[in-house]
Amino acid sequence: MILRKILRVETSAKCKILSPHQRRVCLWHDIDCVNGHLRHTPFSPLRRGDGGVYPSDIVAGLHKKILLQRFQVMITILLFGLFFAFPALAAPADDVVPLINGDYFTVTCKAMQSANKSILFAMYEAQLSVNHPFGGESLMLRELISAKNRGADVRVILEGDPERNNKYAYDFLKNAGVNVSYDADNITTHSSFMVIDDEYTILGSHNWTIGGQRMNHEASVFIRSKDVAKAMRKAFEQIAVKKETGEEGKQK
Repeated sequence: MILRKILRVETSAKCKILSPHQRRVCLWHDIDCVNGHLRHTPFSPLRRGDGGVYPSDIVAGLHKKILLQRFQVMITILLFGLFFAFPALAAPADDVVPLINGDYFTVTCKAMQSANKSILFAMYEAQLSVNHPFGGESLMLRELISAKNRGADVRVILEGDPERNNKYAYDFLKNAGVNVSYDADNITTHSSFMVIDDEYTILGSHNWTIGGQRMNHEASVFIRSKDVAKAMRKAFEQIAVKKETGEEGKQK
């Protein structure tokens, strides 16, 4: 509950003698006059910290001071945004394409087929089913292998929780010579994104599962931006992975 503070008008004058300008000032700053008192919220700039009161005849005189304070706040916010801009807000994109439901499969396959240098892929769920050898999730895993065979640097990180059923996809990629790892046990990798040739980024809600590719409502985006790709590469390289020996550590 927001408490309100009542400021008593020190003079014997009632609110009715406030000038039109003073009334406008009061209305502007959410101050109303009730039974000869000026009332406002605790956040009002007209509240005195010492518990004192402001006479009604100097309310208008405080107007300039209030405007100056608000101007200073505005300048502070602008300067903060100029010198401390968030990286995500400072990464321009040349092209952004929404990938709704089945659009993801088509665009992601074409992007992997065009990869020449590298593919970095982090995925929460990549479930390879022996009952659906030619499903979208299976075909995309094969595109990763094809990119690796063309000479691209393909690195994959899968969520290591056994409940995610990523083992078959992990073994499928591992047996094909792809650099694939599970994430460390102390944290969940819920990210689902791909960075291609340090220029293209695909990220969103799609998992490489039967549900994620053919049953669910999903939404992702395809982004052409070297700045975004650089940021996502950094995010990928910060994911701690589980080594085959059982040790955990940062990627090298």
